[in-house]
Amino acid sequence: MKKALICCALAGAMSTAQAGVFIIDDFNTGDQNLSNSILGSTVSDNNGIRTLSTTLTAATQPIRSEAIVSNDHLDIMNGVGENSVVSVLWNLPPITLPANITNLSFIFEILDSDGNPTNVSIKLNSSTIFTSAIPANAQGLVSSVPISAALISGGGTFELLISGAAGWDMSIDAFGISWTDPTPSVPEPASATLAALGLATLAALRKRKS
Repeated sequence: MKKALICCALAGAMSTAQAGVFIIDDFNTGDQNLSNSILGSTVSDNNGIRTLSTTLTAATQPIRSEAIVSNDHLDIMNGVGENSVVSVLWNLPPITLPANITNLSFIFEILDSDGNPTNVSIKLNSSTIFTSAIPANAQGLVSSVPISAALISGGGTFELLISGAAGWDMSIDAFGISWTDPTPSVPEPASATLAALGLATLAALRKRKS
């Protein structure tokens, strides 16, 4: 699957309004593998792309709490009776956005979650700007969090925090920013063909991986 967030942008580019997307991280590079077996401890790795951390808050033997970036997504796994708080942090430079845009939002896609209650928060420069429960057994869920251009234009630290009930598991596909440019635009034939080809390619990838 590659990627619902990009699919939305391509589809929007063929409508009367221009859609844009800035992918902060699609977990396509910088593989990481964290395993934590010490209750109350935090394991962290900074690979120059992101800082991935997991804190073990509850545990029963045998312990197998993990946070793994591989195969184009982030997988979080907790054994029965285990609980963890996982943090993904990015340091981003100032972001230049088109003028007069609307519907500016953080967007992230949850590929899959189990039946345990989970919660996601987004922090910008250490201040929480969003928090929400994630539905149990979510699949292919794209969440959108409205933000202001002034809030993110200066860049800074962006942090995604995920927690849940004991035993929770989740897979996240991508994290980024989307917007709409209300200026009407008719794509030139070459652009429309390229966008259509992109959608066809993404559909083929989705079918192959399903």
